[in-house]
Amino acid sequence: MDPQLYKAAQSGDSNVIRRCADQLDSQLTPNQNTVLHILAQFCDSSYAVEQILGINHSLLCKQNAKGNTALHVAARNRYSGVVRALIDCAKNGEKPDKHNSEGWIKMLRLTNDNRDTALHLAVRTNCYDIVELLVKEDDELPQPRNNAGESPLYLAVERGYHDIVDLILGTCKSPSYHGPHFTTALHRAAMGNSLVRKYFQSGDCTECVKLLLGKLPNLTKEADHDGQTALHIAAKLGHQEVIKLLLSADKSVAYIRSCQVYSMTKSKTSKTALHVAVKYGHLNVVKEILSHCPDCWEMCNGDNQNILHLAVAKEQKQLLDFILDNVWASELINEGDLGGNTPLHLYAATKNLDGCNLISHIHADKNAFNFANFTPLDVVVQAPDQTERLNVIKGELERNGATRGFRRSGTRLKGKREEALYKSNQCNQLAKDSKRKDDTYLIVAALIVTVTFAAGFTVPGGYESSDGPNKGMAVLRHKPSFIVFVIADMIALAYASAAVFLQFKFSPSEIDCERWLWYSKSNTHWNIRVALMAMVTAFVSGLFAVLSSPLIKALVCYSGITSFLVFMGFFVIFTTEDYYFWLRNAGNRCKIIFSLWCGRLRIAIVRFRSW
Repeated sequence: MDPQLYKAAQSGDSNVIRRCADQLDSQLTPNQNTVLHILAQFCDSSYAVEQILGINHSLLCKQNAKGNTALHVAARNRYSGVVRALIDCAKNGEKPDKHNSEGWIKMLRLTNDNRDTALHLAVRTNCYDIVELLVKEDDELPQPRNNAGESPLYLAVERGYHDIVDLILGTCKSPSYHGPHFTTALHRAAMGNSLVRKYFQSGDCTECVKLLLGKLPNLTKEADHDGQTALHIAAKLGHQEVIKLLLSADKSVAYIRSCQVYSMTKSKTSKTALHVAVKYGHLNVVKEILSHCPDCWEMCNGDNQNILHLAVAKEQKQLLDFILDNVWASELINEGDLGGNTPLHLYAATKNLDGCNLISHIHADKNAFNFANFTPLDVVVQAPDQTERLNVIKGELERNGATRGFRRSGTRLKGKREEALYKSNQCNQLAKDSKRKDDTYLIVAALIVTVTFAAGFTVPGGYESSDGPNKGMAVLRHKPSFIVFVIADMIALAYASAAVFLQFKFSPSEIDCERWLWYSKSNTHWNIRVALMAMVTAFVSGLFAVLSSPLIKALVCYSGITSFLVFMGFFVIFTTEDYYFWLRNAGNRCKIIFSLWCGRLRIAIVRFRSW
């Protein structure tokens, strides 16, 4: 495009534009923008628009490389004066549309390459004046969805522009409400996500929901691609106020299961909004739904699980207590799902739920069988990994009268055999847990062996290199701190090697479980701790040997030993019981060593006297 014409279009200089009147149709930018596009980009001059279209009216609907008309560009840049002038010029029906009274409507409905109309762009920029101009000029505007599946109404709801939502709903005769993935504007309003909260003030998050329900009440039954209604979405996110509005408009939506929109049969994933609220632990939403529809607790999801099943399976403690406090809990507590499992059967598979009130409930059948012929106690005992929690659950069940079913074998197995099997499983699990910890200790011990072995041949101060009887001897061999270094390094190497040896020597297949656990805990761990202390001592004494300044020596000793003692202090605080046993075992070892040393000393004295 001619530079002078381009600058004139930017500033709205109609004099220069008139001088280039014969070139307006051919003068284009690299993106195929005409003079009218440039004006709509940079200048809100209605007079300049009238002058340009008076010269060449065909520019009105001309599209650039991205499919945008001047109306698209003006709407995107919030130039309401240009938009008003474009609409007026189009309605005048000059040249191309003088025989077509609806040519200006066609201009309003033109879409770009993204299938956005000018209304899409005006809503996206939150320009109320331009939106008002567009919808009032064409109240029958079909408002198609763009390539992203967004209608103008959906965009306004998504961004929280409730004044624009009110305008579109109050002006357009049949506003499009669809969004991506078969969602509706009501789905998006029910989400109340962070994008909406960014624009909404406190208490305004429900404004769009109210507006939509007032104009389009049937949206409550519309489902997205997952078969979820707006009530399902609000229940998932815990938006109690939205739930209240939706149920006040239509209570029947509380009984709609998701996925029913695709099949007349109940899908395995089908669930009501109440099931969704229980799954995600929103107690306030559950209470709100039950206050409007007090009988919807009877409904089951696609797995034939009621809300008590879900509260147990999802480990929702507050909801479990709330359900059990209701009189209708007795109708749910013994119901079976597709596998015949009652909530008590599912409780055995939980990891953190405190279900004492479930087990002790007066109406709970502690000996109910599922379709695999297991009672709740059978499920606990037959679990492959016997943890401490399962042991606790087993005790709770037995104290409340639960028994084994023994239907699977057809005969009652001997109690001793079952108890032995249970203890064996429990011991195996403990062995697995201990083995994982000991693998870590093995790596630590191997690293200590490597470091101390290398330190033994790269001593502080180096070796004598001059010829003589002491060639190859340590330079600092006469210093007491060097002697401490050598002794400490040797102790660390010996104890770390012993820890590695114990790990390879003992395993559950070679000795019984309890003895192996004892060796693993009281020997290997103790050896590594002694090796660590000796390694710290060797490091401090080695630095002490090579330093010359007394002050620096004192700082090294103080900082090194103090840091290690502080760490050991925290270790004692947080592992008091374990450290007590370690000290007790260390004391026992010292007693044994001392008694052996005294015995050898007595033997030496006796032999000396016999000489």
